[in-house]
Amino acid sequence: MSGKIDRVYYSKVDMADVDVIFDRQKDGSWEGKVDGERIKGDVGFKLDSSSRWVNMRLEKLIWNEAVEKQTTTEPTLDPVDFPSLDVAIENLVFHKMNLGRLTLIGEATDYEWELQLLKLDRPEMRLKANGRWRGRNNNQTSSFDVDFTSTDMLATLIALDLNLDFESKIFRTTGNVSWKGAPYDYRLGILNGNLEIHSDRGRLSGVEVGAGRLLGVFNIDSLRRRLQLDFSDLSKEGFAFDSIDADVSINQGIADISKLIVSGPSATIKLEGQLGLVKENVDMKMSILPALGGNLAIAGYVLGGPAGGVATYLASKAIKNQIEKSTNYQYTISGSWGNPLVKKIQTTNASDDTENSVDDTAPGG
Repeated sequence: MSGKIDRVYYSKVDMADVDVIFDRQKDGSWEGKVDGERIKGDVGFKLDSSSRWVNMRLEKLIWNEAVEKQTTTEPTLDPVDFPSLDVAIENLVFHKMNLGRLTLIGEATDYEWELQLLKLDRPEMRLKANGRWRGRNNNQTSSFDVDFTSTDMLATLIALDLNLDFESKIFRTTGNVSWKGAPYDYRLGILNGNLEIHSDRGRLSGVEVGAGRLLGVFNIDSLRRRLQLDFSDLSKEGFAFDSIDADVSINQGIADISKLIVSGPSATIKLEGQLGLVKENVDMKMSILPALGGNLAIAGYVLGGPAGGVATYLASKAIKNQIEKSTNYQYTISGSWGNPLVKKIQTTNASDDTENSVDDTAPGG
């Protein structure tokens, strides 16, 4: 069997101008090739009562939403009826996200569909997942263990078509996620899970308004610029960090952050509270602890040469904890992600000139 298909719609996916050549095998399966602008490679399948499987070895697959909406409702498919999959795609693009190489292996059992391996590979990124899809009719659940790593988070975000200037040399997220429904029913409002996040050596740029501008204000190294009313480093450079560690639990699309610690050369920032992933709102507390110890040694070197620097370094180590404890700035962050309200809730031994509440311009801005 061979031919040319001008346009194919499947599950809201638009495939245009596809050449197909398939041959029926002795066991009743089909094997062949597909060649089009958005899909190219070898496909084999058998979908009957005795055996249900699909194998793919594709050079590319560009999976976009259809330009026309479907009017029919897709029937609910039980996990045990879903075919076994053995899929390898060298170049997968999904809704404008360049995901790289996909490996997908899974099979149906007597009571569930088991995802044995889902792996996405890019030069700087790797995602691995496995899990299960269980239930029948409208009482189904999907649950997966995930492990995501990137060695260049900015490049990964660009590939995923996400507009966020976040740099990190090492970014890793591990944990589990689940939701009620089939894997393809995923949406943020029904998402549950637990995630551990770690990031090393990075920078968050584009922090021009809201809470983000607080992060660079307390860097003693930039005091001279502050006195000259020069705040360009906040918007041009962003906030540099040494590490980020976070524990996040998600319940029905609401992320409960029990610990989020950002350690940087300027300050250590601790956050806890909730993020609404659907409503895009925030209700959190933030503590900012300026990192002062290293700056004292630099000042001693400038004023007294190497001897002064060594002496001041030793002294700074002795008093560092007391200094840092006495300069702990605490805030609440509430409202929408795009326009959060940041208010000071406590200041210990801080400057008398510091306001008791801050708006989008942040202290000193």
